[in-house]
Amino acid sequence: MTDLASITLHLRPTHADTIPAQTGRAAQAWFLDSLRTLDSAVSAAVHDGSGQLKPFTARGLHPAPTGELMNLSPRQSYSLRVTTLHTDLTHLALNMLPIWRQGITLHDQLFAVEHIEVASTTYADLLTRQPVSPSRRLAFAFLTPTAFKRTGDLSIPLPLPEYVFGSLIDRWTRFAPAAPLHNDMRAWVMAHLSVDSHEIRTRRVSFERANKGVTVGFTGTVAYYAGNSELPFLAQLHALADYASYASIGAKTTVGLGQVERRGERA
Repeated sequence: MTDLASITLHLRPTHADTIPAQTGRAAQAWFLDSLRTLDSAVSAAVHDGSGQLKPFTARGLHPAPTGELMNLSPRQSYSLRVTTLHTDLTHLALNMLPIWRQGITLHDQLFAVEHIEVASTTYADLLTRQPVSPSRRLAFAFLTPTAFKRTGDLSIPLPLPEYVFGSLIDRWTRFAPAAPLHNDMRAWVMAHLSVDSHEIRTRRVSFERANKGVTVGFTGTVAYYAGNSELPFLAQLHALADYASYASIGAKTTVGLGQVERRGERA
């Protein structure tokens, strides 16, 4: 059984309308409502886990404008993406595909589903498919604003290795107890991983229409360099980098922040 899934729905609105530009929370609500139709207990458990890491991510409509409003047009296609990070939730989500193909509703707007792309894997496969001699360099493109929570309401919009890979380690440890990382993985990252190069900028994301304030995150490309090639740490670092496209990074990943793609060895 697969552990992880990335599901991208390619959508077309059935009529022209104007909706809020930030649709991440609407995508989150749609996903949880969909799950409720199959398993209300799982949906409630996922939704009510206050303060806990969530076993999914959701990104709203893309492309999205930078302003407060989005003008929908039936002449344009959009995409919406969800990922699942736990075996049970992944199974439920994949069972929803026939229902989603009939169309979805977002912000009270009906969208036709043109097609759905699905990618899946397991935690064990992420660990075992790494090369015998993995590179010391790896890179990410941070596609949506990424930030890391600190105490209280403070956040850090910087791609420090301990935050980026610490976020991935936290999610992996929470959702993949059967495929554990090395006990000292976090300490190894702190001791040996550095930023090799970057091209980033900060971006403000407003959730004020939902009374959730403003988040300042960063987007752009970042390359990291490992000063130590010791196995299994370096191989597991690459496994975490592959995991990032499913898990996302940082805070508010269930409403579209922290979406990343792995790049080559350099940003």
